[in-house]
Amino acid sequence: MRLLDTIKSWFVKEEPVDITVLFKNACYELGIGDKILNKTNAAALFEEWYTGPKNQEGVTASIKAFSESHTVIEQEMGRFIK
Repeated sequence: MRLLDTIKSWFVKEEPVDITVLFKNACYELGIGDKILNKTNAAALFEEWYTGPKNQEGVTASIKAFSESHTVIEQEMGRFIK
């Protein structure tokens, strides 16, 4: 299996994942708009804070923990997060 992964990597190049885009998409799904994101600088703070998997599911699952770790974020976004 490892040999297959090596050969596959020669031909398939993965695009770099932008955590900020994934975070904003997750926020938009929750009803959080650009006004709140810009006001709180949430995207930049999330990018610094987040260490999980670089996929939409991981980012979405971590938003509640992120907001709880930042008081200002929780005050602005808490009503949108379950």
